[in-house]
Amino acid sequence: MSLVGFTRLGSLTAPSVTGSASDLPTLVKYEDFTATMLASLDSGGGDLRFSSDEAGAIPLACEVVTFTKATGDVVWVKVPSVATGASIYVWGDNTGAAQPAVGDAFGRNAVWVDYGMVNHTRNYIDS
Repeated sequence: MSLVGFTRLGSLTAPSVTGSASDLPTLVKYEDFTATMLASLDSGGGDLRFSSDEAGAIPLACEVVTFTKATGDVVWVKVPSVATGASIYVWGDNTGAAQPAVGDAFGRNAVWVDYGMVNHTRNYIDS
């Protein structure tokens, strides 16, 4: 997947960790985005993308569960390598773009596991 057609809107700081972490699902909150970033994104975050580099050559898998301040946002990004203070780059401004399909390399399942349902005490829930 390439971020061609998307505009880099800014960056967020990766969470603080002791040492470093790899393949870390990271929660990004609506409040973490600047007003400029939010103004450049489609309603619902359909064109929201992330990368670990400024050029957008290394996209990150993400799951946009909800992306509105009113409903309590939940956006997960899988960060392959995190060091304290590292940047996660935010991309958007691609009107009409939709989130990658669930099974795509950068879709929802890539954030967690390679399947969509997990059995927890006899209850099937989203991974």
